[in-house]
Amino acid sequence: MKNILYCIILLLSKITNSYNTIAIKTMQKYKVNLDNCIISLKSDVQLFPYKELNWNIYTPSIIFKDPTGFEQQGLFNYKQVFHIIRLFRKIAIDNVDITYNIRYIPESQKILVIWYSKWFIRGVEKPKHIDAISHFSLNEEGLIYKHHIEYMYSDKDIAIIKNIAQVISNIYDSQSQLAYNIQTCEYIWDCESPMDCCDFIFLKTCCTNGGSIPNYVPNKPIPIPIPIPIPIPVEE
Repeated sequence: MKNILYCIILLLSKITNSYNTIAIKTMQKYKVNLDNCIISLKSDVQLFPYKELNWNIYTPSIIFKDPTGFEQQGLFNYKQVFHIIRLFRKIAIDNVDITYNIRYIPESQKILVIWYSKWFIRGVEKPKHIDAISHFSLNEEGLIYKHHIEYMYSDKDIAIIKNIAQVISNIYDSQSQLAYNIQTCEYIWDCESPMDCCDFIFLKTCCTNGGSIPNYVPNKPIPIPIPIPIPIPVEE
């Protein structure tokens, strides 16, 4: 009887030790990934209009949601959102100045980022202000599985940003492959068939869903010099 009881206690001890070992490793992995998230976000929050983010801190099924109700799921779609923002910055913005506060909330396993930004639009004297609160939710491994922008405050005169961003977004509606490869053009022969060269005023790009189609040929022909032989008199 004592031997049986001893075996049971020994088995329970091994199970407990195994569970504790797994729990410790899980906590260590969570801590490492949490630190990576915080370090990456400190850089990405300030530089997201200019460069690629560190995508390693996100899960493949990342969910993105903003206060307007816009929602995307999947890392590919999440990357596309920021690609559109960088494209918008490249063609319409001279500079973006971003400051932020960041803290980790262990009770809810969230990283909270409050950020304040100034967008200096080309041709506009005063910068446009966009301030927001972002919640980054972490899974059991310490990776971000959801990015929710809870609040967003902006200038009343922010319509120009929304309008240009909407035009850019329309380019992608039926062409998700353009998320990583914007093909600019000047004339129709710059694009592969059946695409056209569409003029979006501030950008000409190959597309298939309309837009203002530029002329198929240049408005002004480019003169090409043609060599003309000049007779040289030969002395007899």
